[in-house]
Amino acid sequence: MEQEFTDITEKEPAIVTTAKEILVHRISTCDEPLYRNSKVKELEKLSTTLIDQLYETKELHGILGEAIFLKFIRESDIDIKTGSGEDDMAGMDFYLNGFPVDVTTGFNSIEKKIQPSRFATLYLPRNYEQKQPFSNDKTFTTNKTYLMDHIRGNFVDQTTYLYDLLTVNLSVLKAMREQIDNPNPNSHFAKVGINNERNLATVIKILINSNLWPKSEKRGDPTKTSISTNKSQSQ
Repeated sequence: MEQEFTDITEKEPAIVTTAKEILVHRISTCDEPLYRNSKVKELEKLSTTLIDQLYETKELHGILGEAIFLKFIRESDIDIKTGSGEDDMAGMDFYLNGFPVDVTTGFNSIEKKIQPSRFATLYLPRNYEQKQPFSNDKTFTTNKTYLMDHIRGNFVDQTTYLYDLLTVNLSVLKAMREQIDNPNPNSHFAKVGINNERNLATVIKILINSNLWPKSEKRGDPTKTSISTNKSQSQ
């Protein structure tokens, strides 16, 4: 009688599969050796890291955050395309309805990413009810994270993620406008240009005008920083 074996192989989280897809696409669409080598190493790291070690592997948080965002947008009527390796080198991660967008979960990248030469940057929420992109936000240490829920395969409410995504980026948009109106050389946003403000407003409008926005709630104007993203108002 043959012995029956049980397959105990861990099922790969969906975001890991999506993250691999992003990396493979970028590797295959760039000929620059240093870039390709760095992405190959990142792919190897992602492929060999055990599921229960993913959250502690900080160098993978960026690509996993991009995967969460890509999966989120794919469930909408927004046309999203992953940028090529060449695009990534130029600071473009995705195209939303043809509009180039950089995305990041890094709260230390404001000074580098917000300057006139850069494309629009969306700051992805890491924690539930996150209010802004800086680490002094108490939600960074007190609230559960989207990444952990995705790794564990827990249900993640799309509307909750949308509200947090908008809340974080509306706070950035407001700070940009304050800097433009009243320049402060010591601000995180000291290098902001009018195009940065306009580009971010455009991306926010794409999100709000999509079918991700709850039918029960009025669509706001992304040129106004007072857009409400309070979940309770839609219930």
